[in-house]
Amino acid sequence: MLPTRIFMTVVVVGGGISGCVAATLLLRRGVSVRVLNSGRRAPGGRLAGGRHPDSGAEFLRLSDAPSQPLLAIVRSLEQAGLLAPWTGRFGMLGSSGFVPAGQTSNADDFCGLVSGAAARAPIYVGTPSNRDICAGLCAAEGIEVQLGKNVRSATYDSSAGWSLALDDGDYHCRGGGAPQVEARCDALILATHDASLASSAVRSASTGGGAPATDAIALATLADALAAQRAGRTAPLFTWSGYYAPGALSSSVPIDAAVVTGSPIVRFLCRDASKPGRPAVRDGLELWTAVSTIEFARATLASAPG
Repeated sequence: MLPTRIFMTVVVVGGGISGCVAATLLLRRGVSVRVLNSGRRAPGGRLAGGRHPDSGAEFLRLSDAPSQPLLAIVRSLEQAGLLAPWTGRFGMLGSSGFVPAGQTSNADDFCGLVSGAAARAPIYVGTPSNRDICAGLCAAEGIEVQLGKNVRSATYDSSAGWSLALDDGDYHCRGGGAPQVEARCDALILATHDASLASSAVRSASTGGGAPATDAIALATLADALAAQRAGRTAPLFTWSGYYAPGALSSSVPIDAAVVTGSPIVRFLCRDASKPGRPAVRDGLELWTAVSTIEFARATLASAPG
C-alpha cells in the first residue's frame, strides 16, 4: 500500500548520501520532496569522486546503533546490488609494519575503518562503484533530482515559507555569471558541507517570525556555531589513484586497506580490487588509492600559485 501523499513541498539541498537518504525517508512517509544538486553529472557528493569513480569517499560505515529506517534503506540498496559489505585485511600500517584490526587501538582510526571492522558496525562500498550509490537510490525510489542547481541563499518567512536563490545551469559561475532563479518550499533540509549557507539559513529562520522567543535564540546560537565551523572545523584532503603492475605493490604491502600512521603525507591506503564488484586489474594494471593527511593538503594548497 502506497503512503498517503502529504502536500508539503520539501527541498533537500545537496545530493550526497545524506541528502539522498533524507529524501528517501521523507518520500517513504508520503512527503513530496525534491533534491537540488550542484553537480551536473549525477548526485553523489563526496561519493562521486573525480576522474576515477572511487576517488572520493572510500567507504560508508553505519553507526554502532543505526535506526530501523536507515537499516531498511541499506537492505534495499543491498538487494538492488548497489551496496555490498567490504571485508578484508584492515588495520594500521606504520613503522613497525601492518597491525590487523582487532590487535590495535582505535584511537588513531580513519573514518571508522578499524573500529568498523567489527560485525556490529560493518563497512560498505557501492557496487560497481561508490559513484553509483546515490544515483541508483534516487532512481529506485523515484526521487526528483535537479542537477546543476547551486543554492546561493535561503531565507525564511513565516507566511511564505522558504525562498531559495540559486544559479540555474552552470554552478561554477559566480557574481551573477549564471541566470538566477527562485524556488520556494514549505520545509528545507540542508545536506551540504557549505557551512556559510547553513549559517545564513538558520539565522533567517531565527528572524523570519513564527518561532517562540526561546527557539529564536537557540537558532541564532546555532547560526553562530555554524559560522564558526566554517572558519575553524573544515579541512582539506587530497585523494590519489595509482596503477601498478599486478602484484608489484600488493606483494610488498599485503593489505586491503589500512590507516597509515606516522606518515606526513598519506593517511589511508587501499587496494581497489579488494572492494566488491571491482576488477582485479584495469587495463592490465592494479589500482591503489591513497588519501592524504590534512597537514600535507594544507601545505600544498598554501604553496599553490594564486
